[in-house]
Amino acid sequence: MTQLVYLINKRTDLDSKGFAKACGDYLALLDTHANTLLIKDFQVQTHTATPCETCFVEPRRLAQRSYDAQITVSWDTIDDYCAGAGSAQGIAAMDELTKAEKGFIDLGHSQAFFVDPVS
Repeated sequence: MTQLVYLINKRTDLDSKGFAKACGDYLALLDTHANTLLIKDFQVQTHTATPCETCFVEPRRLAQRSYDAQITVSWDTIDDYCAGAGSAQGIAAMDELTKAEKGFIDLGHSQAFFVDPVS
């Protein structure tokens, strides 16, 4: 299984309630586009995420140790991700997701990376 892990900090102009609503809206968008993007599973954790416990990343490789939320999106393989995101419908879906991300994520203080969790 391939996962995209997005460790996010909220934009400073959002309060906690606005951030939680935006995360919920983003989750709904992921659900809407799951079939198009060939997503197997996804989750959003809005409590403070500790990435080292959840995605097998060494702490020294991360700029900080906690984030406002963690979004994890899973595919069976990286090829599924490429096929879903590379189609015309997938590109449109990714554009919509990216636009939503810009509305609530502090992109300069967040990190995203692919992992293949160890079973």
